[in-house]
Amino acid sequence: MSCMEYSKVKANILFFVGCFLYCIHLQAYPCYSLTKYSSNNGLSSMTIADILQDHKGQLWFATWNGLNKFDGYRFVSYKVSPDGKSGLSTTRLVSIAEDKLGYIWILTYDNVVCRFNPKTETFEQILDDNSSPYQILSVHVMKSGDVWLLVKGDGAVRVRTDVKTGKMNVQLYAKRNHVLSSEKVTYPYEDTNGNLWLLTDNGLFLEEKGTGDISNLFASDSQEGTSKQAFYTLLETEAEVLLGSEQGRIWRYLKRNGQMKLLQINTDSSVKCILAVAQNIWVIGTERDGFLYIMVKIMGYCNIIVNPIALISLLII
Repeated sequence: MSCMEYSKVKANILFFVGCFLYCIHLQAYPCYSLTKYSSNNGLSSMTIADILQDHKGQLWFATWNGLNKFDGYRFVSYKVSPDGKSGLSTTRLVSIAEDKLGYIWILTYDNVVCRFNPKTETFEQILDDNSSPYQILSVHVMKSGDVWLLVKGDGAVRVRTDVKTGKMNVQLYAKRNHVLSSEKVTYPYEDTNGNLWLLTDNGLFLEEKGTGDISNLFASDSQEGTSKQAFYTLLETEAEVLLGSEQGRIWRYLKRNGQMKLLQINTDSSVKCILAVAQNIWVIGTERDGFLYIMVKIMGYCNIIVNPIALISLLII
C-alpha cells in the first residue's frame, strides 16, 4: 500500500470514529420539552405541596390555595366554600392520595383529613365533630381499599368505604380502647397475604386476614417485667417480612410458619429504614450510626459497614 493510499484509509477511519464519538456526545444531552404552568394558566397557587396522577391519568395538585385538577388542557380548582360547609377546613393542603375506589384523600395544614369525591366534586368529612380534636399526622392508603389515618398521641383510625354506597366506617385503634398497647403508631402496612401490620413505639400489632386473630407482639408488660420495644420500618420479601427495631434488631417474620427470628446487626442504634437495592442485598439505615448493607447468602447473613462509594462499586459489579 502506497503512502497516499494509507493516508486515505487512515483519514476514513478517523472520520468514522469522529462521527461515532459525535453521536455519543449528542446522546449525552437529553432531548426534552419544557412547559411551565402557573397562575396565568389557571393554577390556583404557585406553591405545590403534593402531586397525584389518578387511575384515569388526570393530575391532581395539593396547593396552598386549594385542590387543583388538570386534564391536560385546563385547571379546575376546588376550595373552601363561602358558607364553610364544603367539608374542607382550609385551602392550605399538605398531601393527597387516591384510594381503590377513586376517592381523593386530603391532609390539610391544620392536621385535618377529608375525602374528595370526583364524581360529585364535593369534600366529605371523615371524623365527626366529636372527633375533631384528633390531629392527623399522615394518610396511608392500602391495596385492599382501607385507609389509615395516623393520629398524634392516640393511635390510628381505619376507614373502610362501602363499595356500593360509598359510606365510611370509622374504627379507632388506640390504647384507650384497649386495641393497642401504644399511643403512637409509626407505620401501617398490608402485606401480600392481606395481613395487617401496625408498627408502634411499644410493639407490633398483627391482624391475620380471614382468621380474625389479633396479636400484640413485643409489647411491654409491667406484670411480666418485659421492656418496651419500638418498631420503625418494614420490608416485605417473598419469604419474609423484615421489621426494623431498636439497638440494631431486625425481626424476621417467616411466612411459611409464622415464626419470628432475630437478626442482630452490629450497631446499638435503631433501625430506621430498610431498602432492597438489588437481589439479596439490603441497605440498613440507622438513627445515629450511618448505614450498613446486608448480603443474603445461602448459609446465612453477612453484614458489613460500608461507605457510599464502596456500596456503589458493589452494585456496579
